[in-house]
Amino acid sequence: MEFFFFTVTNVEEFLKGAKPVVKQIGPYTYREYRYKDNVTMVENGTKVSAYNTKSFVFLRDKSVGDPTVDIITTVNIPIWAAMNKAQGFKSFLMTMMIKGSKSGFFITRTVHELLWGYEDPLLERISKTSPVVGKVFGLMYKKNGSNDGEFVFHTGEQNYLDYGRIETWKGKRQLTFWSTNESNSIIGSDGSAFHPFLNKSERIYIFTPDLCRTIYMEFEKDVEVKGIPAYRFTPPRSVLASKEENPANKGFCVTPKECLGTGVLKVSPCRNGAPVVASFPHFFLAEDKYAAAIGGMSPQRSHHQTFLDLNP
Repeated sequence: MEFFFFTVTNVEEFLKGAKPVVKQIGPYTYREYRYKDNVTMVENGTKVSAYNTKSFVFLRDKSVGDPTVDIITTVNIPIWAAMNKAQGFKSFLMTMMIKGSKSGFFITRTVHELLWGYEDPLLERISKTSPVVGKVFGLMYKKNGSNDGEFVFHTGEQNYLDYGRIETWKGKRQLTFWSTNESNSIIGSDGSAFHPFLNKSERIYIFTPDLCRTIYMEFEKDVEVKGIPAYRFTPPRSVLASKEENPANKGFCVTPKECLGTGVLKVSPCRNGAPVVASFPHFFLAEDKYAAAIGGMSPQRSHHQTFLDLNP
């Protein structure tokens, strides 16, 4: 698992109205271990219950530097999230808390802190009046050695095409984050296993809790991985297309205001309302306006395409 960061190089100018300019730093590489915990056969072996646990171990020789030393200047996500949720009188209180915590719109922290967590002065103040709010923020906080909840998979015993297909996640067949049944559907596998005898003409579906949705991939080309033949499947532009370009995506607009253009997905509904948007790296496959809005973006298929190479 390689993490790349964008460090903002012109904070002062940006706060005065200039276009933000970023520099990419990375990779900070971790060996990601994925294993199934609490594996239990159910319904006479036709289904299996399991938890997908992930753990991460840092690989110094495959990284550009030391994550405990290297620093990044980036958006102060706790402040933006708090401001986004506060309205009316709460907004006044939030302004006072922000001033009291001496927090700014940007922060400079080590890579390790940004990934695995640090005590944030604003969150610390908020937690005194709202115990449900934790003091620690990190992009991967609590994700080392943890899981995304219980999955029930089909074993494929009755039909090989069902092998690895998700029946339920956290006991549910449907999500509740989005506004249409199609957008809320949990279909396909978790990305770790697919049915045998894959066909080049089929579309493969993957449910990813990180994106809070199902995505799909289509065959692109034949490849070889260490001498083993494989089919390369990649997500087409339509996966993150706007509702105008792909009407099937209209359910991902929770409100008309949150309807974004092609290439980005607002995942606030499953991030406690935090103003977080997902995209492919460097806004690959997105409308040109997104990459153009930030200096330092250069989307390239060879670097930023998501793909799976599967032996059929």
